[in-house]
Amino acid sequence: IGTINRRELVRVIRQQLDITPPNWQRWQLSQALEQERTATIEEGQRTPFDAVIKKLKGATSLNRLKVLCEGKTDIPVFDGLIGQCGEVPEIVFGDVAGWPGLLDKDPDFLLLGSKAVMIVMDGDGGREFSKSNRPLTDTAQKEHGRLARHGIELHVLRRYGIENYFPRAAVERVLGVDLSAYFPVPEHVPFTEHLSRDNKGLSYRFRRWAAARLDLKMPPPRQPLYSKSRNRDVAPFIDFDRDLAGTDLSEIVRLIAARARELQQD
Repeated sequence: IGTINRRELVRVIRQQLDITPPNWQRWQLSQALEQERTATIEEGQRTPFDAVIKKLKGATSLNRLKVLCEGKTDIPVFDGLIGQCGEVPEIVFGDVAGWPGLLDKDPDFLLLGSKAVMIVMDGDGGREFSKSNRPLTDTAQKEHGRLARHGIELHVLRRYGIENYFPRAAVERVLGVDLSAYFPVPEHVPFTEHLSRDNKGLSYRFRRWAAARLDLKMPPPRQPLYSKSRNRDVAPFIDFDRDLAGTDLSEIVRLIAARARELQQD
């Protein structure tokens, strides 16, 4: 058995310990340990040198890129999209709990455990949608400068949130309903607010107009069709090359993948 599969031999020896005479158990256990050590050595000898170096490079989180999203529900989307960019080293994901959370974060704290950090925030709070070129808000500009001084990259989506990039077919696959009446989704409005049964008639339009005039947030939809918790379900149905071609999100994802590879070469 050892000649064919030494690990299997170890399993068999350990499996027979319970039925082994007490006087033999110590010797049999020593044999299992010896075969286990031999198996480890043989496996190491068969491992190509390049694979060993690659494993050692990834052994410390300092060599892994840290990507911080605006919220937890964004993480599975970025993880899924980056997974479609070819071979990419492991990335450490986290979130900053929105713009207020980012403003409270010490850059040195964000850098803990990694040599490089990239932050991706939503356009909500980070872009001036009332202007044609959607420039960064004052808050986003200040954060960009503050973080850049510590070597942290800040990217702000040009749409309200990451859900505003979702293709209709992917969302329909998850919800199981026809969403033709809701697509395309405007880039400057909350996705969950737009995909709601409240989004019909004069009452909705008046409430949106009043909120804009008074600079107030719209109340949460009373009959939402979509929840951000479903992002994890939608992510596998997004085709990176087909659905996101030409978008700023596509550029950001490619930058993340390239930066992760660069770190492995350091």
